[in-house]
Amino acid sequence: MISADVHNARSFTPLPLVARAELGDAAAIAWLLRRLAPETIPVPENEIRCDIDRYRVVRQGDEIVATAALMPLDRNHLELRSVAVDPECGGRGLGTQLVSALQWEVLLQGRHLRCVTVNPGFFERMGFSRIPMRRVPPKPGRDDCTAGRARVAMEWRPKSYREKGNDDDQPELDSLHSNLLLQA
Repeated sequence: MISADVHNARSFTPLPLVARAELGDAAAIAWLLRRLAPETIPVPENEIRCDIDRYRVVRQGDEIVATAALMPLDRNHLELRSVAVDPECGGRGLGTQLVSALQWEVLLQGRHLRCVTVNPGFFERMGFSRIPMRRVPPKPGRDDCTAGRARVAMEWRPKSYREKGNDDDQPELDSLHSNLLLQA
């Protein structure tokens, strides 16, 4: 039994950390988004540079293998955009790790998170619910980039543990925290 535990510990590969993107990452982020079109909407490198502080990345060595951005919609909502994972790194939980980290940021801000996706199943597993498309503003010149695939608007609303004044929401916080701890 002990030898099996030692073997498992030796073969365990920790997940990379989600980090803030840096200005020098803009070209790699733009390339990853272009590569995954029409699953993601390509964003010009100059726009990424202007909003670089809103992007998060996961690196493998020197390469960016996953990215996502949080953009303001209004004072209560942020929009999750440009979620992309390099297909060669798929199946390792990087998308889940990235979205969980951003959900944690949104939770700490006391806001709600919205997105438009062609992959609603993934977001439903992450606790998002479907909402009417009109609740997410269109992005001029970009909403027609999904090659005819059905787009679905979704929202994630964390339970407000501050308003309730009790620990009923602790499981949600623990779940998000557990996902983040997997990164360490």
